Amino acid sequence: MSPSGSPSDESSARDLFNQALALHRKGDLVAAKSIYEQLLGEHPENAEVLHLLGVIALQNKDLPRAVGLISKALVINPRMPAAFSNLGNAYRDQKELDKALKCYECALKIDPLFDDAISNIGNLFYDQKNYVEAMNFYNRAIAINPRHADAHYNRGNIYLHFDNNLAAVSDYNKALELNPSIVDAYLNRGQAYKKMGNYAAALTDFTQVIKMQPEYNLAIGKCYFQTGDYDEAIVHLSNVVRVRPKNTNGWIELLNCMYFSKQSEDGYEYASHAYEITGSKPVFLFYKVAFLLELGKSKQALLYLEQALSTLL
Repeated sequence: MSPSGSPSDESSARDLFNQALALHRKGDLVAAKSIYEQLLGEHPENAEVLHLLGVIALQNKDLPRAVGLISKALVINPRMPAAFSNLGNAYRDQKELDKALKCYECALKIDPLFDDAISNIGNLFYDQKNYVEAMNFYNRAIAINPRHADAHYNRGNIYLHFDNNLAAVSDYNKALELNPSIVDAYLNRGQAYKKMGNYAAALTDFTQVIKMQPEYNLAIGKCYFQTGDYDEAIVHLSNVVRVRPKNTNGWIELLNCMYFSKQSEDGYEYASHAYEITGSKPVFLFYKVAFLLELGKSKQALLYLEQALSTLL
């Protein structure tokens, strides 16, 4: 790791570096960062370690630190295409797209076939809704490296945008084969299946999403609702409003399920709670009216209907 170190020191440092890199790849950023910092303390001019500490800062959304660390690494060693590409990613996240593009171009000057930089330029065009150019760069990245998971995922997003759902599913399948941790690939593949009317496959994907990211309960709840499985829909939509009590859309979807499943008494109580907790939104008065009518309480329903209408006048 350092030209002045003894062979045994070099071996020990390399072993530590490989350990940190393995932890980093597994997603254990805290443990990896600790070892990188240990190595940097012993070798402050190690460009590789500085770069990877910058990558962890980028993953943690500490963008100024990411830019600082990766820039310092590139001063020490300006021949690292991956560092230029990751610096571009930091600038992209900061909405400094011109700087991002220059970084990706620097990476390609060093290595014209560097697939990450090519795919990342595609992301810049995608951000600007220039889907034709974005597709061109994703295709180039995949032609160079057919195992580029992110390029497959992002190309799938373009297909999904244009309702080419079969092509989207194909790209999401490949992305997940290469990297099963891309949560949004499951979510977007589920959306593609849903558009195709394949609700069973969509539910499978949405269920996987919830295992990985519980906040996606709304998507799977809506899908269960569309299949008529109101009990399962209510379970997932209840989780939405439990985690985010002021989520108006979550309450509306939940109350729809309760209405169609004839759970009028509970529905009335839930509508009352939703009205209070979301800041007295009139829509929940209308739900109270609907549930009261189902319960045969037309006089009380009329009072709430008058209250709801008065808020709209």
